Amino acid sequence: MSRVEVTQETTPLSDGILKTDLPIDGTLQVVKDQLGNSSTLLISNTQTKVNSVLGINNSTFDTSAQLQINSTTKGILIPRMTNAQRAAITSPAAGLQIYNSTNNALAYYDGTSWGYSTGAPQTISGIGGTVNIPFASGNIVELTLIASTILTFTGHVVGTYIFEIIQGGGGSYTITWPASVKWSGGTAPTLSTTVGKTDIVTLFHDGTYFYGTYSLNY
Repeated sequence: MSRVEVTQETTPLSDGILKTDLPIDGTLQVVKDQLGNSSTLLISNTQTKVNSVLGINNSTFDTSAQLQINSTTKGILIPRMTNAQRAAITSPAAGLQIYNSTNNALAYYDGTSWGYSTGAPQTISGIGGTVNIPFASGNIVELTLIASTILTFTGHVVGTYIFEIIQGGGGSYTITWPASVKWSGGTAPTLSTTVGKTDIVTLFHDGTYFYGTYSLNY
């Protein structure tokens, strides 16, 4: 059974709340919505459809909104899932959003791949040879070098990516960046050499190239 609660500020209900228990795939007929128009709420095991604006805890609507929720004490909780669960979503729609519990980050699908708007850094070791940076796992990367390393990128979308590069091991390690990374003046930064020092590299991706800026020797 599914419970539906619809706030009806202007309806003649004594408590202002319309409550009903419906079986999955049942239909709830709401006589009047907040705009005074008839509307139908269809409950399904796969989707919910409303043929007019849906509002929660509000008596007036912003005309640009299809869904409006008002509260000063609570927030919206979107679906939470791991990287593996997110990867199992079949044919995600462009604009789909989830909270990725693996990376503690809000994630969105741009129609091609997953990107992140916030989140904790993913931790990667530069162990020498070629190391891939999977940006689908987060746009902030803590990269500890224990050998000179060649980087490759996957899972990137238009947006900003930040590297915290730490000299580990014996220090003086270098990075070979992908050819798609462009630097002001045409030259990549010379990283700090002292063990424990940190360099910050920021890359903006426009869909084709990455444009890099940096701040060194922290």
